[in-house]
Amino acid sequence: MWQWLSGGIDTINSVYHNPGDNIISFGTGSFSLAAGETKTISIVVSVSENFEKFIQDAKLFPYHYYFPEIETQIGSSGGDENYHVSLTFPVEGTLNGTVPVQWDYTGTNPDAQVFIDCSSDNGRNWQYVATAPAADETYNWNTENNKDGVNYILRTTAFTPDTAFKYYYSLSSSLITINNPVNAQPEVELNINFAGTTITDPSADVLWNIADADNSTLNVSLSYAASAEGPWNEITTGAYTTGSYNYSWDVKQLATMPVCFLKLTASDGQLDSTVISPSFAVNYAVASFQPSNILHLSGLATADINIEVSDSSALIDDTYDLSFTGVSGAAVNLSVKNVNTGALLVENLPVIQGSSTPVFNGIKLLIDNKTTAVNNQKTRFNRAALDTTYKITFPPIAGNPKIPVPNDWAIIFNDMTTDLSGNYLYPADTVISNLGNVKIITPFKIVNTTYNEPGEYIIFVSTGVQNLSAWNTSQRIILRPQNPVGATTTYQVKFNFDEVVKPQNGDTLFIITDKALTAEDNYRFSVNPNVVLPVEQKELLPGNFALFQNYPNPFNPSTTIKYSLAEGGRVIIKIFDILGKEVITLTDEYKDAGYYEIDFRAENLSSGIYFYKIASGSFSETKKMVLLR
Repeated sequence: MWQWLSGGIDTINSVYHNPGDNIISFGTGSFSLAAGETKTISIVVSVSENFEKFIQDAKLFPYHYYFPEIETQIGSSGGDENYHVSLTFPVEGTLNGTVPVQWDYTGTNPDAQVFIDCSSDNGRNWQYVATAPAADETYNWNTENNKDGVNYILRTTAFTPDTAFKYYYSLSSSLITINNPVNAQPEVELNINFAGTTITDPSADVLWNIADADNSTLNVSLSYAASAEGPWNEITTGAYTTGSYNYSWDVKQLATMPVCFLKLTASDGQLDSTVISPSFAVNYAVASFQPSNILHLSGLATADINIEVSDSSALIDDTYDLSFTGVSGAAVNLSVKNVNTGALLVENLPVIQGSSTPVFNGIKLLIDNKTTAVNNQKTRFNRAALDTTYKITFPPIAGNPKIPVPNDWAIIFNDMTTDLSGNYLYPADTVISNLGNVKIITPFKIVNTTYNEPGEYIIFVSTGVQNLSAWNTSQRIILRPQNPVGATTTYQVKFNFDEVVKPQNGDTLFIITDKALTAEDNYRFSVNPNVVLPVEQKELLPGNFALFQNYPNPFNPSTTIKYSLAEGGRVIIKIFDILGKEVITLTDEYKDAGYYEIDFRAENLSSGIYFYKIASGSFSETKKMVLLR
């Protein structure tokens, strides 16, 4: 399940927790191996927040090798009865200072030890406390070495280091609070059931849990953004005590966003805690206006302008002008002006694919800007039988610079009959070649239909071609912008005719391009509140690749895995056990861009930690999940 991503030896940093790519050589040390005997060597790869946390985590490695399938739920216990242990104190309540951890050991192995660890987040992550002889049945735990919190679980596990996979564990029956004199860090948990999906309803439920060991009232802020790095837009703020809350988030006034995040922050005035949600999309609309309502006053752009209604009660019978700033092929900004009132409703808003404007007067605009390129769906011969005889590519074989230009062309053919010498009986044009001093006679002419002028182009030929020779149908046609500067070229056209399928007099290839928005483009539309169409809610295509945390987690026996694909491709999702052994392949097939989910049932698997990994193109991600029986 592991994939080597990058390499290199860090020769600068003396400690490996500093940023850098590292190759670390290591050895097991010497050990004996009798004839016919086998021994297992285990390797742990760990990533920690900092060096101090790494040292703390490293204490867990040798122990969890001995009991990889240990439970994490409150009140659970089980294992090999020869190591039976029962945690007796503390199992609930509030702790501070040094407290005795006490257990009853009734196992039969006199050499057993008790491994003590705790979780501060209700079983998701664990940290080492101590190891003591099982027969002692007590250990003094200094809780001041742990941060304050209300979601602690304590666990005792009896085992012997020389006997792997034989153990017995016992967990506290309730959550435990640690509250020492230091100020406690607020605890926050954000739960949403729309991660990896598109919100199309007028509201969405946002659930959160907050807690503070000092019982402080916490100032809570909920906000959203189109990026996990912000900038953040406030949704609500307020003062809350420890507990669980459900907030109904009104999305009717939100812009359409293909990627959105929520951020929850809780503060006691001195310490803050923040959590950011997985990504999702927002696309709420109740109606739309037909594109025929939109007038393209100037410019060449072929952008799709969609008018969506978020609040029909706020519609007004006004006219709006759209203008743009920016350069073709680069970022462009949108401004919207109310022609009736002169008010500037949107000013220099970046046009982002899949994102709309903010809602104004009950509507929002979703603009699908196009990349300047040949539109292969609209580019066609006037006679369908010829549509398999051409190929248009970019960049061309010759010219510099090579630039995709927002122009359309028509290649108009005469009859292609030739005489015995191979000369066309009905020539249409004489054009220069890439060799400069060699001209080619063609049975077609090219018109730049954008400017309604004869098109600029050259014929690409090899050396040795005679001047004024007839165009060979295998020779490439290289289009140029109107009034080209220097050797500028754009698209390349290559035909593949035969004696049966070839153009006749008047056959025309129409080359149509998509054209990006520029400052020359201006649009106008009017809103008639009485003429709207119901909108079909469509899920937005994801703005990025993502693998979401399975839900529920921990699970038994089934869980749901969601993921998003920014573009189509082969998708492979596999499950691995804690040792990296492949368990099952959930999917291995082509998927279009979109949001997906898989129901994973684990009836035949034992309890423990598993990993699920997705790979699609260059995207790869792995997450952990826990199966509890």
